[in-house]
Amino acid sequence: MSNAATIERFRPRWMNTAGALHETHALVRSVCSTCGEEFREETADLVSRYGSTAVLIGKRERCRLVGCDGSVTFKAARRYGQPFIALVDLA
Repeated sequence: MSNAATIERFRPRWMNTAGALHETHALVRSVCSTCGEEFREETADLVSRYGSTAVLIGKRERCRLVGCDGSVTFKAARRYGQPFIALVDLA
């Protein structure tokens, strides 16, 4: 048996795809790694851009702030008042 601990990745079903985020009325934000600006994302727009089966985990886009050349990652929360979970791939 190995001494290294096995880490199981837990990802709730409601955040697996853009369609699941939209169906569950989840809150989605994008955060720029360069300027730090945070944008509210409409899940219907994400579905129309990428399709309902698109996975947003690890997806990057260009920052929409004028003059910033950074890229954004996404984070999601199930409801208002709950913490946002970063949609990043840990692999």
